[in-house]
Amino acid sequence: MADQQDRDQRTEKPTQRRLDDARREGNVPLSRDVTATLVLGTLTVLLAAAGGKLATDMATSLRPLFESADAIRIDRSGELAQVLASVVGRISWVAAPIFGVLVLAAILGAVGQVGLVFSPDRLRPKLERVSPAAGLRRMFSVNTAIEIAKGTIKIAVIATAGAIAALPSLHRLDLLPLTQPAQTAQTVGAVLLKVLTYVAGAMIAMAALDAGWQRFHWWRRLHMTRTEVRDEHRQQEGSPEIKARIKMLRRQRARRRMMAAVPTATVVITNPTHFAIALVYDRATMRAPKCVAKGQDRVAQRIREVAAEHGVPVVENKPLARALFKSVEIEQDVPPEHYRAVAEVISYVFSLRRARV
Repeated sequence: MADQQDRDQRTEKPTQRRLDDARREGNVPLSRDVTATLVLGTLTVLLAAAGGKLATDMATSLRPLFESADAIRIDRSGELAQVLASVVGRISWVAAPIFGVLVLAAILGAVGQVGLVFSPDRLRPKLERVSPAAGLRRMFSVNTAIEIAKGTIKIAVIATAGAIAALPSLHRLDLLPLTQPAQTAQTVGAVLLKVLTYVAGAMIAMAALDAGWQRFHWWRRLHMTRTEVRDEHRQQEGSPEIKARIKMLRRQRARRRMMAAVPTATVVITNPTHFAIALVYDRATMRAPKCVAKGQDRVAQRIREVAAEHGVPVVENKPLARALFKSVEIEQDVPPEHYRAVAEVISYVFSLRRARV
């Protein structure tokens, strides 16, 4: 019941961090059926391509044992062991390349599904692996029941495919005692190849289904609750409350720096109540006027108040104030399309200064 409630709460897709953590822990969607099918398919291809030669080599290796079986004295020390060692050595020499290719196929089957995964955590001892209670829970879990059902179906399918392939050829096996060893090996090899082909075909279909099931089951296990997603987001990017607080403090510091620059402005252009843009211009050092402060509503009102306190001229120009508020940022020069309108305002301010002098 608790496991069902936990699964019901895991409604969110796994994040990339959770997927990376699972891979680092060795938790990957690996289908053993795919690996087994690749190994069996490789063996089938090898037998189809070089089965005749392999059967001949195998018969040649076994010939000394069969031809001189009556001459071997089991009562003589070491004679039987020498013969068996010689036969096993010859068979191993023939089977070694096949075994090597099958091992390579098994490695490729695993790596091809999930890539190279190195997880030291899998090697660390865990108490839950030797806990009787945990073992019983795994033994009587839903996943165990599913695996048992899958295994039963696989055995039934493989047995059926093998029977379909072997039954028509059983009459050929009755004559094997009357044939030469090489011909016997070829007959057995042909029947074995047919059985392997049928079984491999059945396993390919089952492997495709199992691979899809393993990936779906793995993906579903990694689903997260909303609380886990929120906690992970906080760990990665910080608490939303703290981020909002930092953003507010930055905005306040930027506003204080902006207000400190208003007394140095040449002119403040207003809307007159909604917008205020403070510009500074020095003919000797600047190629264009620069915005040192801007704001709307309350901030605009405060800019006008600071400008009035320090004697900075305030000029009302609704279209220009609205255009500058949208097109220029603080510490940026006025765009060229507004040069003429701004120049008229600054010329007006300079003429006022000269008149006062």
